[in-house]
Amino acid sequence: MPKELRMNRQIRLFFSLLIVVFLCRPLGASAADDHVSYKPGAFIVSKNKGHMNTSSSVQDVVNHPSFKGFGQFILPLDNRAYDGNMQLSRVGSLLPYHSYVEPEAVVETINYMIDQVADGKVIFYNVYTERQKQENPAKRNTGFFFFKGKPGVPFAIVCPGGGFSYVGSVHEGFPHAIQLSKKGYNVFVLQYRVGGEQRACGDLAAVISYIFKHAGSLRFMNRNLIRNEFGT
Repeated sequence: MPKELRMNRQIRLFFSLLIVVFLCRPLGASAADDHVSYKPGAFIVSKNKGHMNTSSSVQDVVNHPSFKGFGQFILPLDNRAYDGNMQLSRVGSLLPYHSYVEPEAVVETINYMIDQVADGKVIFYNVYTERQKQENPAKRNTGFFFFKGKPGVPFAIVCPGGGFSYVGSVHEGFPHAIQLSKKGYNVFVLQYRVGGEQRACGDLAAVISYIFKHAGSLRFMNRNLIRNEFGT
């Protein structure tokens, strides 16, 4: 088998893995950071914090105040043409490569994320700097969602599928991350560029690098542990 073909198969197999778990402790991070993450502002729009239901529309999710700056990444839209008025009861039509997409489960997941923001948590981070995005505008469609667990506990990276045509986080990304975080793990859900495995794997590599570099600022490790073991 030609070396190039064998490498491509390895890449496909690697990225087809739903969850990449790193059972290790990330290196300490420097306080210096050229990345400016989104800081949630006012978001409580009603007594139920603006919760969704199956009658809510795609546009309701995209424009929800809790998801300001990254609402387009909640559902698998990925720069495709979509009907903003479509109700979440038909959300499965946005994931043609997936089966058994349950609208009620999708809504429950979205509402959990709304509650996380309401509790003051930052759930989405950009990976690339503004300069990198200017040089390659497609990198604006990247980043990761963070579901925090306990300090010092191993972390996991969830890579949702979608045939490199869309990112199916709402079905096989966020639900897994939520359950793992409830067990104490710190979980990151990759938001990658569609259009091929090389782009997607490049974004995965960027996220892994970011996590190791900024472990301290992400605060999913015990500070004393970082100082004692890594001298930072």
